[in-house]
Amino acid sequence: MTFLPAYSLEQASDSDDICILTGGSGRSRTLVIGTNNPGSYIFPLLSDLGNPGAGLPNLHEIGRLDEIRCCTAEIPGDFPIPRGFELIELRTLYGLFPEPALSAVSRAVMVLQFHKAVKFCSRCGTVMEGSSKELLKTCPSCRYLSYPRISPAVIVLIRKKNAVLLAHNIHFPENLYSCIAGFVDPGENLEEAVQREIREEVGIEVRNITYFGSQPWPFPNSLMLGFTADYASGIITPDNVEITDAGWFTGDAMPDLPMGGSISRHLIDSFLNEVQF
Repeated sequence: MTFLPAYSLEQASDSDDICILTGGSGRSRTLVIGTNNPGSYIFPLLSDLGNPGAGLPNLHEIGRLDEIRCCTAEIPGDFPIPRGFELIELRTLYGLFPEPALSAVSRAVMVLQFHKAVKFCSRCGTVMEGSSKELLKTCPSCRYLSYPRISPAVIVLIRKKNAVLLAHNIHFPENLYSCIAGFVDPGENLEEAVQREIREEVGIEVRNITYFGSQPWPFPNSLMLGFTADYASGIITPDNVEITDAGWFTGDAMPDLPMGGSISRHLIDSFLNEVQF
């Protein structure tokens, strides 16, 4: 499966177009997906939604998923759920959908969020105009350009011999532990952000910071940049603001872990696949 991003304000009209429908806000954002077979999920086509494009707010083309045009739209408040489909938590898809499909979902959510959030020029207050071929908005008065907001965040797996540091965030379910993560500050490079977040949240120092990979994370507009690092010095001291507990865990004694498909889980699974225990 492949996903090639594209953009157009043109209203999709082909009944065979994939349509990723999103609704809600923040972490409650949902998708309409097919459930024709137990454990098997598909995106609806426009033909599944009746008259293609009719009554769907903010319909936009976002790219091609396996060469099929893919569009996105908001779920209207009175939207009738088609037979064989249901509303599902967006996070549920991680671990169930392949990476290209998750990329399409992330783009869909972020495109709609951009159009909903940026309606007026932040410089002069004039109503912004959308571009027909590029994902940006232009102020017709002062010509200010506005692009979708993307918030870079670092996430790091810290290793100490055959153990890793995992932490419990105040917002996590009980016994769920994950990697240290946080947003990049202005004027800060990624390695500096890694060191600062670790120092602030668990009070230790690291070395050998190495890039691992990245993942778009539409909750609501992050780009997660994954790293690994080796423990250097210090005693684990949770800040008790974001982190309530943290410790070293070995592969044979892991706590509850993040959902599959997330970059945090990719980092942890990579460690588990390498270490001997």
